[in-house]
Amino acid sequence: MSEAQAASALERLYEDTSVRDELMDADATVLLEWGAARVNLLAQQNLDDSHFEAAYLKLTRVMARVNRFVGKRHAADQTQQYELLQRLQAVAVESGYSCPQERLAAFAQQHSALDDSAAIRALTAVLEGRDSAAASTPPAPPNVAPPPAPPPASSPLNVLKNLFASKPSEGES
Repeated sequence: MSEAQAASALERLYEDTSVRDELMDADATVLLEWGAARVNLLAQQNLDDSHFEAAYLKLTRVMARVNRFVGKRHAADQTQQYELLQRLQAVAVESGYSCPQERLAAFAQQHSALDDSAAIRALTAVLEGRDSAAASTPPAPPNVAPPPAPPPASSPLNVLKNLFASKPSEGES
């Protein structure tokens, strides 16, 4: 039953514009991926259909509030931002997320310096009770080998380069 619940919920999640309509596609993807991970966690709990549906609806209400805050924060003044965050916190707490006031206050102090994807990561970290500053930084790229070092000055190629660089051209004297 849980696989069927997850498949149905994921399809509805990706079709639900209320969880992404304020965001650009790349930013919406960050929020949708978080939501999809939460849906999969719900599915692992093997809830009956009514409990799964109730939990899914709570999740989408929280996601809609994250969407609203992140999408409207740039045009909102501080009072409006505060009100948007308070609504988000109220819905989150009603929905069973911890959303500690001190972490939300720390997010409120830093969010203006974050792009929308980083703000979504930070907010979802607050909802999960994690450190929002660490979550706002995207994961580091995998280790990449440094570029090859230039050949030593005594290499035949550099000797030739130096020879031609020091030789005056035919028109010069």
